[in-house]
Amino acid sequence: YHKASTALQPDVQSFAMIIDTISSLVSDTSTNPSVDKNVCVRLLVTVDDIIEWLVEIAKARKASDDALPTNETTLRPNVVLFSSAMNAWVKSGLTEAPSQVEELLEQMKRLNDEFPHWEDVAPNKIAYSTVIDAWAKTGNIDKVQSLLQEMREIYLETNDEAIKPGL
Repeated sequence: YHKASTALQPDVQSFAMIIDTISSLVSDTSTNPSVDKNVCVRLLVTVDDIIEWLVEIAKARKASDDALPTNETTLRPNVVLFSSAMNAWVKSGLTEAPSQVEELLEQMKRLNDEFPHWEDVAPNKIAYSTVIDAWAKTGNIDKVQSLLQEMREIYLETNDEAIKPGL
């Protein structure tokens, strides 16, 4: 695809759409016995692989928007991509989904710390709400309260409306 027009090259939104398609294929394994758990897990591994691949590409390019042609920055992971991946895990209903979703949130935070100019990878209230939802479904109220408190603290520190809890 490198020799093709930049309009034909995949970007992060293309990969988010692939993840959304996978998400629609992943049913709740706990309520639908006809869903093959192994297929579900393989699809979710694909989701994680897409995220890892895009992170590796962006890091390899030193993640500097100033040093990259415009079309090269379109493969940088963002909050939409991560939120799509989180949603796929939550929809799966797998017991490991909450910890996987929280790991994606942690990865977003690490990337945001490592590359502060990647403003569009910072977790927002949608990302946090997805993690909160995943833990709430397990009945882990302590985890839910801890994540809400973390959101409040970030909001009070930054005054960023994108992270402001809606409570």
